[in-house]
Amino acid sequence: IDPSQWEGAGEQMEIFQFLFFTGARLAEIAGLQSEDLLEDRILIRPNKLRPLKTSSSERSIPIHPRLTFFAGDLREKKGFLWPGQYQESNKRWGVNLSKPCRKVVGITPKGFRDRAATVLRRNNMNEAVVVALLGYTPNSISMAYGAVPWSELKRAVKLL
Repeated sequence: IDPSQWEGAGEQMEIFQFLFFTGARLAEIAGLQSEDLLEDRILIRPNKLRPLKTSSSERSIPIHPRLTFFAGDLREKKGFLWPGQYQESNKRWGVNLSKPCRKVVGITPKGFRDRAATVLRRNNMNEAVVVALLGYTPNSISMAYGAVPWSELKRAVKLL
């Protein structure tokens, strides 16, 4: 999968890029607000229309160098970055993106998370880094304590 080969423009393509370079969940990205995009990180946190899956889902993801362009423009917006991705009827974000994602990219939004985990593990990234970056619930007592160094999270994102 090479994002430079994707055909298309607009908010769907922006969302697909964010999914590719973060490994975040579709609803986490589709429900981002402009204030969630800081200079060096993306804040994944609950907001009034988007709860998070678990408490471990709340995290900071370093901004991949290839997202810098999008992030700069998106920071200028106010409120939700892609408000059209919210479906009021079921209170969910990005529900209609699976088919367009498969058509444009060749995988579903969930496939981006699987790809991120695979790439990180293939590059021998510490499992605690994978868990922290992707917002998984720690699967052992030892993973629940301490913090993953920011430098390791930045290194992990660059692998994506």
